[in-house]
Amino acid sequence: RLRLSDIPGPARGFYLYYKGIDAFGKRSFQKAASFFSKVPSSSDYYLEALFHLGVVANISGSHSRAIAYFEKVLAGTRGKKQDSEMREMSLMNIARVHYEKKRYAKSISYYSQIARSSENWLEALWESSWAFFFMEKFNNSLGNIHTLHYPFFENRFFPESYILEAITYLRLCRYGSVKSAMGGFKKRYAPV
Repeated sequence: RLRLSDIPGPARGFYLYYKGIDAFGKRSFQKAASFFSKVPSSSDYYLEALFHLGVVANISGSHSRAIAYFEKVLAGTRGKKQDSEMREMSLMNIARVHYEKKRYAKSISYYSQIARSSENWLEALWESSWAFFFMEKFNNSLGNIHTLHYPFFENRFFPESYILEAITYLRLCRYGSVKSAMGGFKKRYAPV
């Protein structure tokens, strides 16, 4: 067993962060949060620890605390290119928390901050499609889905997009388009 005082200062953040990751992987979320919260703010692992604290807070149902942690990560990543993935994942998670709480407009505002050049852009587009659907902005939802179905993205995996497309057309009483959407699903994903 190691005592924290035996670990030299610069290595302490590394140690605490990975102890938190270990506990998180074992689904011992409170123990993980205890380790993450002890990572010093001077550590290279501080932002990752804050991010995981946000995830733990969301899992435990403390949505406002989760958003606060993700906002701290956003503040810490501003202007830093090397932290762009951490920034985007924080934006996605804030959007997801707002979506979960049925604050769809706020959710969309965070999804829309994901850059088009990002690997996460299509995921943000897909998830925001549901928010538009629940806000009854069917044209926006269908516009996002149209982008997902564009041939350029044919190697990306969004099978549920055809279901949402069909449901949206059903809401608009466009029954022929419902059948067409389901046909598109069968054609594209039957081999899978």
